Amino acid sequence: MNTPGPNFLILTRRWRRGIPKIGLRGRRTFLFFWLQFFATDFMTEGSPIVCRGVRGATTVEADDRDQILTATRQMLALIIRRNDIDPADLASAQFTVTKDLTAEFPALAARQLGWLEVPLLCGYEISVPGSLPLCVRVLLHWNTSKPAAAIHHVYLHEAERLRPDLNRLPPVDFGELEAWINEQMKRIDSAG
Repeated sequence: MNTPGPNFLILTRRWRRGIPKIGLRGRRTFLFFWLQFFATDFMTEGSPIVCRGVRGATTVEADDRDQILTATRQMLALIIRRNDIDPADLASAQFTVTKDLTAEFPALAARQLGWLEVPLLCGYEISVPGSLPLCVRVLLHWNTSKPAAAIHHVYLHEAERLRPDLNRLPPVDFGELEAWINEQMKRIDSAG
């Protein structure tokens, strides 16, 4: 971020004290400059950067550590690829699991994908009679200039029935997806 120089501080002090050293026109110019200065930090190609929510959910067949991590990595990988997300743009991620999943934290799958600087939180989904069992959900808070309508949410396996209106995924080649995930994990291991 740009830091204001000493001239800015002098102009600001004079402006607050009401000393007319730069005149009314100068004050307007100064104000316009300062607004542009801040706007450039929050604008990208004319579109404002806002925090958008990206949802995802998946299910597993049993309360098994490997199944939880594999299903969560697949879900996150699809979200990343469908939305072209750079983990550096993620503000945070919240994971929830149903009460029947206790074998592992799903956030570990995100760490395995290299999300080392992203704040992660795990919790339980509220238990509602008849709700989907063995389910992992995620809500990503993503800083992006994309409009909300351009966000692709990902619902896999039995979780597709949670939001059929948002689940517009083409058929997923899980073999290719696993190869991509393994490539990402190897790249992270070699960098670390």
